[in-house]
Amino acid sequence: MALVTCGFRSEVLGIDTSMTAVLPLGADRAAPPALLYLLHGAGGDHTSWLQGAPIARLAEEAGLAVVMPSGGHGYWTDQVRGPRWWTFVADELPTIVRDLFALDPPRERTFAAGLSRGGYGALKLGLRRPERFAAVAGLSAKVDIANEDWSEPWRQDVFGSAERARQEGDDLLTLLAAVDPGACPRLLLSCGTADRLYGENLRFRDAALERDLPVDWTEGPGGHDWEVWDRDIRPVVTRFAELARET
Repeated sequence: MALVTCGFRSEVLGIDTSMTAVLPLGADRAAPPALLYLLHGAGGDHTSWLQGAPIARLAEEAGLAVVMPSGGHGYWTDQVRGPRWWTFVADELPTIVRDLFALDPPRERTFAAGLSRGGYGALKLGLRRPERFAAVAGLSAKVDIANEDWSEPWRQDVFGSAERARQEGDDLLTLLAAVDPGACPRLLLSCGTADRLYGENLRFRDAALERDLPVDWTEGPGGHDWEVWDRDIRPVVTRFAELARET
Protein backbone atom coordinates (compact mmCIF):
# COMPACT_ATOMS: atom_id res chain seq x y z
CA MET A 1 0.00 0.00 0.00
CA ALA A 2 1.25 3.46 -0.91
CA LEU A 3 -0.01 6.64 0.73
CA VAL A 4 0.44 9.59 -1.61
CA THR A 5 -0.34 13.24 -0.88
CA CYS A 6 0.00 15.72 -3.68
CA GLY A 7 -0.75 19.33 -4.45
CA PHE A 8 -1.95 20.37 -7.88
CA ARG A 9 -3.50 23.25 -9.74
CA SER A 10 -7.23 23.11 -10.35
CA GLU A 11 -8.18 25.05 -13.44
CA VAL A 12 -11.86 24.77 -12.52
CA LEU A 13 -11.33 26.28 -9.06
CA GLY A 14 -8.56 28.63 -10.08
CA ILE A 15 -6.52 27.65 -7.01
CA ASP A 16 -3.92 25.16 -5.84
CA THR A 17 -5.49 22.31 -3.88
CA SER A 18 -4.52 18.89 -2.47
CA MET A 19 -5.59 15.28 -2.31
CA THR A 20 -4.39 12.13 -0.60
CA ALA A 21 -4.61 8.72 -2.24
CA VAL A 22 -4.30 5.21 -0.85
CA LEU A 23 -2.96 2.98 -3.62
CA PRO A 24 -2.74 -0.82 -3.34
CA LEU A 25 0.51 -2.36 -4.50
CA GLY A 26 1.26 -5.81 -5.85
CA ALA A 27 2.77 -7.23 -9.02
CA ASP A 28 0.20 -10.03 -9.08
CA ARG A 29 -2.69 -7.64 -9.61
CA ALA A 30 -4.34 -8.61 -12.89
CA ALA A 31 -6.25 -5.36 -13.26
CA PRO A 32 -6.22 -1.87 -11.76
CA PRO A 33 -7.97 -1.72 -8.38
CA ALA A 34 -11.51 -0.55 -7.84
CA LEU A 35 -11.67 3.14 -6.96
CA LEU A 36 -13.38 4.94 -4.09
CA TYR A 37 -13.75 8.70 -3.97
CA LEU A 38 -14.01 9.52 -0.25
CA LEU A 39 -15.24 13.01 0.69
CA HIS A 40 -14.82 14.90 3.95
CA GLY A 41 -17.36 16.97 5.87
CA ALA A 42 -17.51 20.58 7.04
CA GLY A 43 -14.20 21.92 8.27
CA GLY A 44 -12.29 18.94 6.90
CA ASP A 45 -9.70 18.40 4.20
CA HIS A 46 -7.89 15.60 2.38
CA THR A 47 -6.43 14.30 5.66
CA SER A 48 -9.70 14.03 7.63
CA TRP A 49 -10.47 10.39 6.92
CA LEU A 50 -6.91 9.34 7.73
CA GLN A 51 -7.16 11.05 11.11
CA GLY A 52 -10.66 9.86 12.00
CA ALA A 53 -10.67 6.26 10.79
CA PRO A 54 -8.16 3.57 9.75
CA ILE A 55 -9.03 4.12 6.11
CA ALA A 56 -5.58 3.19 4.78
CA ARG A 57 -5.70 -0.23 6.45
CA LEU A 58 -9.31 -0.80 5.41
CA ALA A 59 -8.50 0.10 1.81
CA GLU A 60 -5.47 -2.18 1.76
CA GLU A 61 -7.44 -5.11 3.16
CA ALA A 62 -10.23 -4.53 0.64
CA GLY A 63 -7.91 -3.97 -2.31
CA LEU A 64 -9.44 -0.57 -3.08
CA ALA A 65 -7.73 2.58 -4.24
CA VAL A 66 -9.07 5.55 -2.29
CA VAL A 67 -8.87 9.18 -3.41
CA MET A 68 -9.57 11.85 -0.78
CA PRO A 69 -9.70 15.39 -2.19
CA SER A 70 -9.90 18.66 -0.30
CA GLY A 71 -13.22 20.39 -0.85
CA GLY A 72 -12.85 23.51 1.27
CA HIS A 73 -16.17 24.75 2.65
CA GLY A 74 -17.83 24.38 -0.72
CA TYR A 75 -20.48 21.76 0.03
CA TRP A 76 -19.29 19.94 -3.14
CA THR A 77 -21.43 22.42 -5.06
CA ASP A 78 -20.94 25.03 -7.77
CA GLN A 79 -21.56 28.00 -5.51
CA VAL A 80 -23.59 31.02 -6.46
CA ARG A 81 -20.85 33.20 -5.02
CA GLY A 82 -17.78 31.02 -4.81
CA PRO A 83 -15.76 28.23 -6.46
CA ARG A 84 -17.21 25.45 -8.61
CA TRP A 85 -16.62 22.54 -6.25
CA TRP A 86 -19.15 20.28 -7.97
CA THR A 87 -17.52 20.64 -11.38
CA PHE A 88 -14.16 20.01 -9.71
CA VAL A 89 -15.13 16.76 -7.98
CA ALA A 90 -17.45 15.43 -10.68
CA ASP A 91 -15.50 16.30 -13.83
CA GLU A 92 -12.00 17.64 -13.27
CA LEU A 93 -10.83 15.38 -10.44
CA PRO A 94 -11.43 12.06 -12.26
CA THR A 95 -9.29 13.30 -15.14
CA ILE A 96 -6.49 14.29 -12.77
CA VAL A 97 -6.72 10.93 -10.97
CA ARG A 98 -6.50 9.11 -14.28
CA ASP A 99 -3.50 11.15 -15.39
CA LEU A 100 -1.60 10.92 -12.09
CA PHE A 101 -2.39 7.37 -10.97
CA ALA A 102 -3.61 5.61 -14.15
CA LEU A 103 -6.90 4.94 -12.38
CA ASP A 104 -9.99 4.95 -14.58
CA PRO A 105 -12.02 1.84 -13.72
CA PRO A 106 -15.41 1.08 -15.27
CA ARG A 107 -18.66 1.95 -13.52
CA GLU A 108 -18.86 -1.48 -11.89
CA ARG A 109 -15.64 -0.75 -9.99
CA THR A 110 -16.12 2.92 -9.13
CA PHE A 111 -17.63 4.14 -5.83
CA ALA A 112 -18.10 7.29 -3.77
CA ALA A 113 -18.70 7.85 -0.06
CA GLY A 114 -18.57 10.65 2.45
CA LEU A 115 -19.70 11.90 5.83
CA SER A 116 -22.09 14.76 6.57
CA ARG A 117 -21.57 17.29 3.76
CA GLY A 118 -19.27 14.78 2.13
CA GLY A 119 -22.10 12.24 2.28
CA TYR A 120 -24.26 14.79 0.50
CA GLY A 121 -21.54 15.15 -2.14
CA ALA A 122 -21.17 11.39 -2.60
CA LEU A 123 -24.90 10.83 -2.96
CA LYS A 124 -25.10 13.72 -5.41
CA LEU A 125 -22.33 12.11 -7.47
CA GLY A 126 -24.35 8.91 -7.66
CA LEU A 127 -27.66 10.57 -8.49
CA ARG A 128 -26.30 13.05 -11.03
CA ARG A 129 -23.71 10.72 -12.56
CA PRO A 130 -25.40 7.31 -12.23
CA GLU A 131 -23.59 6.02 -15.31
CA ARG A 132 -20.27 6.32 -13.47
CA PHE A 133 -20.86 4.74 -10.05
CA ALA A 134 -21.85 1.23 -9.01
CA ALA A 135 -22.67 2.35 -5.47
CA VAL A 136 -22.40 5.45 -3.30
CA ALA A 137 -22.60 5.86 0.47
CA GLY A 138 -23.75 8.69 2.71
CA LEU A 139 -22.73 8.50 6.36
CA SER A 140 -24.80 10.90 8.47
CA ALA A 141 -25.33 12.72 5.18
CA LYS A 142 -26.98 16.10 4.82
CA VAL A 143 -29.74 15.00 2.45
CA ASP A 144 -32.43 17.70 2.66
CA ILE A 145 -31.06 20.95 1.25
CA ALA A 146 -34.27 22.64 0.12
CA ASN A 147 -35.96 22.58 3.53
CA GLU A 148 -33.34 24.64 5.32
CA ASP A 149 -33.15 28.00 7.07
CA TRP A 150 -32.59 30.21 4.04
CA SER A 151 -32.15 33.32 6.18
CA GLU A 152 -28.55 32.24 6.76
CA PRO A 153 -26.40 34.27 4.32
CA TRP A 154 -23.82 31.51 3.75
CA ARG A 155 -26.52 29.17 2.50
CA GLN A 156 -27.61 31.75 -0.04
CA ASP A 157 -23.98 32.20 -1.11
CA VAL A 158 -23.68 28.48 -1.79
CA PHE A 159 -27.09 27.47 -3.17
CA GLY A 160 -28.91 30.74 -3.83
CA SER A 161 -32.38 29.58 -2.82
CA ALA A 162 -34.40 26.43 -2.29
CA GLU A 163 -35.90 26.73 -5.76
CA ARG A 164 -32.49 27.21 -7.36
CA ALA A 165 -31.15 24.18 -5.48
CA ARG A 166 -33.95 22.08 -6.94
CA GLN A 167 -33.49 23.44 -10.46
CA GLU A 168 -29.68 23.15 -10.50
CA GLY A 169 -29.51 19.56 -9.27
CA ASP A 170 -28.32 20.40 -5.77
CA ASP A 171 -31.35 19.05 -3.87
CA LEU A 172 -30.98 15.32 -3.29
CA LEU A 173 -34.69 14.60 -2.81
CA THR A 174 -35.42 16.20 -6.18
CA LEU A 175 -32.66 14.12 -7.78
CA LEU A 176 -33.97 11.00 -6.06
CA ALA A 177 -37.42 11.54 -7.55
CA ALA A 178 -35.99 11.90 -11.06
CA VAL A 179 -33.32 9.17 -11.27
CA ASP A 180 -34.03 6.14 -13.43
CA PRO A 181 -34.50 3.19 -11.03
CA GLY A 182 -32.85 0.87 -13.52
CA ALA A 183 -29.72 3.02 -13.69
CA CYS A 184 -29.46 4.19 -10.08
CA PRO A 185 -26.33 3.13 -8.19
CA ARG A 186 -26.82 1.21 -4.97
CA LEU A 187 -27.35 3.70 -2.14
CA LEU A 188 -25.68 2.85 1.17
CA LEU A 189 -27.13 5.02 3.95
CA SER A 190 -26.22 5.09 7.62
CA CYS A 191 -26.86 7.43 10.53
CA GLY A 192 -26.67 7.50 14.30
CA THR A 193 -30.05 7.51 16.01
CA ALA A 194 -29.04 10.52 18.13
CA ASP A 195 -27.79 12.48 15.10
CA ARG A 196 -29.58 15.75 14.33
CA LEU A 197 -29.80 14.52 10.72
CA TYR A 198 -31.40 11.19 11.61
CA GLY A 199 -34.95 12.28 10.72
CA GLU A 200 -34.09 13.58 7.28
CA ASN A 201 -32.01 10.47 6.56
CA LEU A 202 -35.06 8.33 7.37
CA ARG A 203 -37.15 10.45 4.99
CA PHE A 204 -34.54 10.09 2.28
CA ARG A 205 -34.40 6.31 2.80
CA ASP A 206 -38.17 6.01 2.65
CA ALA A 207 -38.36 8.14 -0.49
CA ALA A 208 -35.78 5.87 -2.14
CA LEU A 209 -37.62 2.71 -1.10
CA GLU A 210 -40.92 4.09 -2.41
CA ARG A 211 -39.28 4.28 -5.85
CA ASP A 212 -37.85 0.76 -5.51
CA LEU A 213 -34.29 2.09 -5.65
CA PRO A 214 -31.50 -0.18 -4.38
CA VAL A 215 -30.92 0.89 -0.77
CA ASP A 216 -28.89 -0.53 2.11
CA TRP A 217 -29.79 1.12 5.44
CA THR A 218 -27.80 0.95 8.67
CA GLU A 219 -28.45 2.71 11.95
CA GLY A 220 -27.03 2.49 15.42
CA PRO A 221 -26.49 4.50 18.58
CA GLY A 222 -24.53 7.72 18.42
CA GLY A 223 -24.54 11.24 17.11
CA HIS A 224 -22.75 13.30 14.50
CA ASP A 225 -19.18 12.33 15.31
CA TRP A 226 -16.18 10.21 14.41
CA GLU A 227 -17.14 7.38 16.72
CA VAL A 228 -20.11 6.73 14.43
CA TRP A 229 -18.25 7.37 11.15
CA ASP A 230 -15.36 5.11 12.15
CA ARG A 231 -17.90 2.36 12.86
CA ASP A 232 -19.98 2.89 9.73
CA ILE A 233 -17.22 3.25 7.12
CA ARG A 234 -15.99 -0.29 7.76
CA PRO A 235 -19.03 -2.16 6.35
CA VAL A 236 -19.19 0.37 3.51
CA VAL A 237 -15.65 -0.43 2.38
CA THR A 238 -16.38 -4.14 2.72
CA ARG A 239 -19.56 -3.81 0.65
CA PHE A 240 -17.80 -1.86 -2.07
CA ALA A 241 -15.10 -4.53 -2.25
CA GLU A 242 -17.75 -7.25 -2.54
CA LEU A 243 -19.48 -5.42 -5.38
CA ALA A 244 -16.16 -4.92 -7.18
CA ARG A 245 -15.36 -8.63 -6.91
CA GLU A 246 -18.69 -9.50 -8.51
CA THR A 247 -17.62 -7.90 -11.79
